[in-house]
Amino acid sequence: LNTINDLSFENQIEVLKSLAVSLELLEISGIQNSFYQDPNKLREIVEFRLVLDDFDKYNSRLLNLSDEQADKYFELLNQRYNLNSDDGEYLELKQKINEFDIFQQSIKSQISSTKPITLDNLQENLLNHQAYIRILQLRRNNHDKFHAFLITKSELKVIQLNEGSITDQVSYYHRQSVKKADDKNSFSFFFDEIQKSLPSHINELFIKNDSDYNNINFEAIWNPEREKYVFDYLKINYVERPSSILNYNDSFEFNNAFLFGNPNFYGNSEENIELKSSVRSGLNLLPYTKTEIESINRILLENDIQTVVSDFNDSTEGYFYTHANANILHIATHGFYID
Repeated sequence: LNTINDLSFENQIEVLKSLAVSLELLEISGIQNSFYQDPNKLREIVEFRLVLDDFDKYNSRLLNLSDEQADKYFELLNQRYNLNSDDGEYLELKQKINEFDIFQQSIKSQISSTKPITLDNLQENLLNHQAYIRILQLRRNNHDKFHAFLITKSELKVIQLNEGSITDQVSYYHRQSVKKADDKNSFSFFFDEIQKSLPSHINELFIKNDSDYNNINFEAIWNPEREKYVFDYLKINYVERPSSILNYNDSFEFNNAFLFGNPNFYGNSEENIELKSSVRSGLNLLPYTKTEIESINRILLENDIQTVVSDFNDSTEGYFYTHANANILHIATHGFYID
């Protein structure tokens, strides 16, 4: 761990990729050769998985800034939109932003070498009614083969998830959701094996997903046997790094929020745009995100939370940076990346 921490971020990623390949081969062997039945070998592999999962692969440097540093960063971004690009002040501000970006690059993701996450301290921090589930795709074996590690305060087990075309099942799930039609298959394919493995006293889950499972909202799946949605009887939290559970606090307090949605992607007035969404290849308008934002805003205002809401022509990059330093930031728009 000390060796990894001493590397540049780019080299850290290369080493972690190599370790991840080795770990996946062990996990495949664990399934094929049944050595998961050996509790000691199972614990070793789960420990290895927890440490690798706990590294911030996205190097979220902004999350590592102090409150004072974050305030400075957003202040610089806000100023950028109030200056003309031909102005000398703009060039001076651009230099300050560049200097701050260089400073951010110096902040590097670290794996704690003094107290890395372990199975023991994860289980110590789980409450009796909670469980951690790590879903894994065995890519080098079969793209449609998944299993999961289930960790409770006193138990560790492996769950074999249903086999079949994951792509077809995800497409079915999305089609039924969009059409608001009865979904008779998603629960049995995605969640039934997990449900069967849960002790009866568990009612809250922390889940780290993998691959196509990231496209499924477990809580919104209909359980035909119970005639309930999963969220009616289970509280589900999605986590990226397992160590976040060690500091988990569901009584987070906040007093303001910024709700950003329904952008005008075409730059025209609202009256001249015909609301269509016939293809997914372009940035189509998202009128239902207006409903989403308004619904959330009502709930927040009823609970005395101060809000700033953007809609359509107000939903611009400049407006976003002006109000982004809020306790809660809710973004309802298209997502895409360049690279």
